[in-house]
Amino acid sequence: MNLIKSIPASIKWIVAGASMLLFSYVVAMTTQFEFNVLVNYTAFGLTALAIILSGTAVSGDRMRANNNSRAGSSSLSTLKYSKFILLFAIPFYIMFVVLEFV
Repeated sequence: MNLIKSIPASIKWIVAGASMLLFSYVVAMTTQFEFNVLVNYTAFGLTALAIILSGTAVSGDRMRANNNSRAGSSSLSTLKYSKFILLFAIPFYIMFVVLEFV
């Protein structure tokens, strides 16, 4: 159990993404979904979700107001979830590049 606790969180999220990619491959093999379409939609959806959660999609005035109105929270805590989502999406990005360009 201590071995799992010693692994950095970023590696855990990448491994979780890889296991989800493997699961989506199994789903694509057992159903009528195409694997490359499933990878494309998942990579795009995870990227869009990370952009929404990070607050990058709003105007500069709204971002400034949100940062100044939050008492006790830092911008690092707000970006933590979008960072984890992007780390989770890395295996999907790699598979997208492999399927599209190789």
